[in-house]
Order: sequence, then structure tokens, then C-alpha cells
Amino acid sequence: MAGGIVLNDVTSTEITNLIFAGSYFSNYRYYKQEMLENDYKNLENVITGLSSSQYDNLRQMIDIEMIINAIQYSNELGAIAICTKNRNLANLGHVLAKLADESIHDFYKNAKNISIKDMRKYMGYHEIEISEAEVARYNRSCERYREELIFLAEWQEHFYDLYLTYKHGLRILPAGCEEGIFRIIIYNSNGPYTYCYLPATLMSESIKITEFIKVVFDKLYIPLIRRKFFEIFGLEFNPNGFTKTIKASDIKGGEYPYTSIEFSIPWWTNDGTEPKPFY
Repeated sequence: MAGGIVLNDVTSTEITNLIFAGSYFSNYRYYKQEMLENDYKNLENVITGLSSSQYDNLRQMIDIEMIINAIQYSNELGAIAICTKNRNLANLGHVLAKLADESIHDFYKNAKNISIKDMRKYMGYHEIEISEAEVARYNRSCERYREELIFLAEWQEHFYDLYLTYKHGLRILPAGCEEGIFRIIIYNSNGPYTYCYLPATLMSESIKITEFIKVVFDKLYIPLIRRKFFEIFGLEFNPNGFTKTIKASDIKGGEYPYTSIEFSIPWWTNDGTEPKPFY
């Protein structure tokens, strides 16, 4: 912060974690998917001088990149859902650093069995006031979100081994495409290699998944993160930025000539209202 101000009741760790959680973290995979799609369509302009077979191989690998990106985005969604359930958003960065892939994988494997009571927690509804008249609407929101998590769980389960293969050494070799199906060779510890056949429509599916997850972040989790950030830092929403009034008793290390600090977080573009039912 400007001038080295340290507020007595705010820890820098909490602020840093919440800024991370509310910034590019929720958008990066979505924008990466758009960049990959653009590279796929314009590959000859991005990289020049290759043979047609080399371009075909690169396009296959971009397909794989988009599948892996969708899996990683769903992993991040699972991680933030777990943090939200445990009221641990202020420690998201630390949780992500320690949370094993298996924990997120287990979260998706158990998606079908999540109760409505727990879905409310995964969606952060236990953090906001809900009137009796709105309970049915919020429960319906939980049901529909669970259906989407079940779909993501099926995607995860289908491609989890491919994800691990990609993650641990890029043991993947493109092997051509025929009639809407492309082949890849995967090198593994159980033998020299195995063939894997993937439909060419997977690219469009992975795009839809990243689009859905971005909407979940924008409409559900970012408002919760912003709310927590404002509570901890004592801020009020301002369309032109965020203002904090500094009192002399709040400052460690001597006098400071200003009475307020103004700053902005460029990724927070909506109006700062409470989270509404997602559906």
C-alpha cells in the first residue's frame, strides 16, 4: 500500500489472497482458450514455413491443449468451491498451493452425492442472508449447479488419464485424423505406448466448458470474494474504485498526511451487489 501503511486489523496475507482470487485467476483459462482457438484457426499466420503434415500435428496438439485447459479450469472451479464451503476464501492462494489434484478429483467423483445442504455451502449461500421466501429459488439454483458439476465430473473422469499424461512429461504424439476422429499415441509405464481415439468435436465442447465456468466465477464466486474483501478491508463499493478512510489509530509507524486511499482492481467489473441465485 502507498506509504507503507499497515492497518492493525488487516493482514497482508488475507488481502493478497483475496486480490489473487478476484483477479486474473478466474479469467485466465477462459482467455487462454480463446487464444488457443485463434491460434488453431490462424496457425499458418502465427507460424510460417511448415509442411501441411506439421500443421496438422500442431492443430491436434492445440486440440489437446484446449481439453487440458478445460480440465484445469474445472480444477480451479473445484478448488474455489471447496474453499467457499469451508469459509476459507481469504486463504485461497495458500489452499491452492497445498490442495492435491486427488482432492479436487474426489470432489467431482462425489458430485452426484452432494446434498442440497452442502451445495448451498459450495455455492457460498451460507455466507449471505436468504429470506424464507427465497429458499426454494436458491435450492433450485443448487440443484441445477449440481447437474453442471456432474457433467464436469464426467468430463474429468473421461480425460483424467490424458490430463496426467500431459501434465507429467507430455508423453503424447499426434497420429493423424480421419473422418472426424483423430488419433494420438500415449507413452506409458505399462508398455511402449497405447492408441487413443478422440472425436474432433472435443474442441467445441472444451470451449463450452470454459464459457460455463467463467459465468460461474463472474456471477457466483467473484461477488462472494469481493464481499469478503470489502469486509476485511473495511471498503465501500465505488464504481470508480475503492476508497478506504484511514484513521490515525489505524496506522503503524507514525503520521501519514492523507486521510484516504483510493485504488482499483481492474478485473472487478460488475456492480458489487450480493450474489444472486446462479440460475
